[in-house]
Amino acid sequence: MQKTVQLSITQQIVLTLAVLLFFSLAVTFAGYMATGQTREKMAGFASDGAVASGVITKKYINTVGPGKTMVHWLDLTYTTADGASRAESVNVANTIHDR
Repeated sequence: MQKTVQLSITQQIVLTLAVLLFFSLAVTFAGYMATGQTREKMAGFASDGAVASGVITKKYINTVGPGKTMVHWLDLTYTTADGASRAESVNVANTIHDR
């Protein structure tokens, strides 16, 4: 018969906090990488020096987190000079959103 090992209350708390720390770091890193893709797309488009004409199709504000932080978003549809049609959702400063 195998002997089972029981963790003490202190060990259980430490283990739980370590797992929560690991998952919070993983989610933070994943969020950073996801926003990095959008930043790269926008920087790539801006560095092309291309001119685009487009319209704002939707303006909205998401309230996130326990502090009720307001995040301003614009949905854009535009056509580049070479005729490519694109649609993006971008997070913008409130001064841009309120124009």
